[in-house]
Amino acid sequence: MSTPATLEAINGLTDDIAQLWLAPQAPYHWQAGDYLLIELAEDKRPFSIANAPNPAGRIELHIRHTHDDWYNRLFQHTAGATLQLSAPQQQYPPPRGDHPVLFVAGGTGFAPFKAHLEVMLQNGFAQPIRFYWGARSQADLYQDDLMRTWAANHPGLTYIPVLSEETWPGRCGLVADAVLEDMDTLSAWEIYLCGPWPMVEDARRRFTAQGASLIH
Repeated sequence: MSTPATLEAINGLTDDIAQLWLAPQAPYHWQAGDYLLIELAEDKRPFSIANAPNPAGRIELHIRHTHDDWYNRLFQHTAGATLQLSAPQQQYPPPRGDHPVLFVAGGTGFAPFKAHLEVMLQNGFAQPIRFYWGARSQADLYQDDLMRTWAANHPGLTYIPVLSEETWPGRCGLVADAVLEDMDTLSAWEIYLCGPWPMVEDARRRFTAQGASLIH
């Protein structure tokens, strides 16, 4: 059964990524790390929820416009339109709390980990957190300022952005390479991976070879 939600705003984050704010028109209960489906003309697509549950009940999504017919229909909607949402489903469980946490995101794979970070930082997560965000260019680090602010205000959080197609003063190359350059072993870490499927599978294989056993 779907839940109608009001599209409150569409904000451009990059040339091809938009931030959608949705207000469900009925009670809608999700947890950080969940995803939902948007239904258009009986065709559904999944999207990670990019924010933690909040008193206003507003949902944040980060959606890349791939310009196929479904996305063209979605982005024809304007503020005030109604979209149909599936019930939320768990994608990434909450951290256990007894291990340091390593987030490795590529592109809009940032979204579910941002939601987890909101909860962890609000609750004073006691373990170290390392957050690697891989992107093609600086423009694709669409909430870089937010991440830098969080890292500056929370000593337990280390934020490492990595660019694969642009030279800059920060880290360059593949995000999995950056992780392995920085960390000799991964056996102690609870690891979360999200992004393009080839990136995720490559990182999972290489991290497992470095001792990782707790990978989501």
